[in-house]
Amino acid sequence: MASQSGIVPQTTFISAAIGSLSEYKAVVVEIDNNLQLILNEELFADNLDILSQRLDRYAHCVYILMKDAFVSYIPDEAPVRSKMLYASTKNTLLRALPPVEHVVFVSNPDEISTAGWEKYLESTKADNSHIMTESELSLLKVKDVERVEQFKPRSLAQHANNGLMLVVDDTNIKEMLTIKKLVDGTLVTLKIDDETLKLDELKSDIAVDKLIQSLDDTCPLYHIYVNNEQYYFIYTCPSGSKVRDRMVYAANKGPLLSEFKKWGLNFKETFEIGDPSELEISALSKPESTNIVTNNKNGLKFSKPKGPRKK
Repeated sequence: MASQSGIVPQTTFISAAIGSLSEYKAVVVEIDNNLQLILNEELFADNLDILSQRLDRYAHCVYILMKDAFVSYIPDEAPVRSKMLYASTKNTLLRALPPVEHVVFVSNPDEISTAGWEKYLESTKADNSHIMTESELSLLKVKDVERVEQFKPRSLAQHANNGLMLVVDDTNIKEMLTIKKLVDGTLVTLKIDDETLKLDELKSDIAVDKLIQSLDDTCPLYHIYVNNEQYYFIYTCPSGSKVRDRMVYAANKGPLLSEFKKWGLNFKETFEIGDPSELEISALSKPESTNIVTNNKNGLKFSKPKGPRKK
């Protein structure tokens, strides 16, 4: 059971945001401690230079709304969890707002100053001198994502190519999963701690029918289970988990699987569930599908095709 990523904006919030744009050049949106989208009126500005100065003293992620633009301001010093929360909410908020011509990512206050914004517009003038089509907007969003990758902190650079926003404790995890051969019944549990993927627990001799009770049901976790010499990836996100933890684990699941693939680690099947009790253990012990081509002592044997039906 997958959890929804991002925060859904309320209709009243959208109306207030759009209404504020009739009075201000730039309207600033934040995600508060209750994980609600709010307007930060203290940062509203009629002049981009004023906004830039205010952001220079405000080391938090925000969205900046303008009549023709949506800007994600993600300073480099912001916590990784905050960056992921804003990244996962951006598209949801964009869909709720009227279409805009420019969707931009910035990490420095100077980029949103009058001079910085004019420089950006000048750089895109050749491509955006006309009203953008839907396909062009999609392309712009792709470029926006690529730019986000460019501004990720250096400590995450080793995994930036696949979007993994974590440091992996390679010394333990990679050696265990790629060099050592895990035997049937092995259960590896991985957790995210202090923006680092770490080994949480390693269990052995876990039979399939005992797997569910061996999975932690208190917080989101990644698990790797071995059965019939096949590897299975299980992402659990129990009910009652903190929303921020849900988003962190959900945002990193796909990139982590890509990282494992680079290591040469292949999973027969991946599972994304809520509580451990939702796991269909029968899927972990399915026999290989029978092929119509079989091997026997006489060589290859094919299923005989049926002849034409009699009239």
